[in-house]
Amino acid sequence: MGLNVSRALTWATSSTNSAKPDNAELLLLPLINKKLLVKGNDNSSVYSVSEPGEPGEPGGLAVCAWRPHLSEVLDPARKVPLSMVLAALRFIRSADRLLKEKSTRGIVSQLKELHDKQKDSMQAKNFPQLGFLVEAHIRARMLYPRKIYCLAGSAALAVHAWTMGIPVTFTIGVQKYPFYAHSWVQYKNVVANDSPEVARKLASILTIGRFKEGC
Repeated sequence: MGLNVSRALTWATSSTNSAKPDNAELLLLPLINKKLLVKGNDNSSVYSVSEPGEPGEPGGLAVCAWRPHLSEVLDPARKVPLSMVLAALRFIRSADRLLKEKSTRGIVSQLKELHDKQKDSMQAKNFPQLGFLVEAHIRARMLYPRKIYCLAGSAALAVHAWTMGIPVTFTIGVQKYPFYAHSWVQYKNVVANDSPEVARKLASILTIGRFKEGC
């Protein structure tokens, strides 16, 4: 995700007549909708970068990479059932296919729809299952024939968690300099499939899912 969005952003903010990447405007749609990208006054194809909200710890990430193995919910001694790994593979394949066919806009729209269908069945008591689920997805990604980036990987985990009744949130965040777009899954304030610092150091521009207190 990050590489394609970065290329699209370079095209959108460049004053030169550079070649337009495939699906550039679809890739940038979350940023445009959140008014993080604003088209110039001359009605050209050039956008300017507006100011997103400040993250909890400004300054950005030292390492711009998806690092699920640093999740706080993981336990090295945990034995994950093979059935859960196989299920994770199915969710990853579905998310990967959806991203290829409908790009960022399509996958965000699908996530909103799926969350609305599952939200009434989610319970906080199901949280202990999240660690098993994250480990299953890490192992499933090792078996998957294509590299899975953060958007499809986080979408797959979020949908899998929702179907199991775990009230997680799917988030897309950015940093400004250097520009970096990233997505991850959280349970309350706990980052489920990445280093804890992404939630502190990236500015959230889109969140799907809300934790319902008292459930």
